[in-house]
Amino acid sequence: MKWIISIIIIIFLSGCREGEEAIQEADKIVKDYSKGLVEAPKKTKILTEIAVIRKSLEIYKIENGKYPESLSELQIRIKEVDEYQYEPETGKVKSKNYPNL
Repeated sequence: MKWIISIIIIIFLSGCREGEEAIQEADKIVKDYSKGLVEAPKKTKILTEIAVIRKSLEIYKIENGKYPESLSELQIRIKEVDEYQYEPETGKVKSKNYPNL
């Protein structure tokens, strides 16, 4: 009889651990989803700004025969200049925080 109670207790405790793991995993999923919701507007803003910068770089090159030495030479307003990495030799620009954009 004692061994049956012991088995029941072991099964119950292992189930609790699995339940705790499931709760932790669900909590992680919710946090990741929430972070994505918070990041989405910022990514959209940066993506839009990068598109404007890239178009302006191409126009600058057509008009001047080369890319500008810095983004400040462009006739556009860039809200967060420190957000971007720019290579004047190639005209490539990318976000420091979201390099895959």
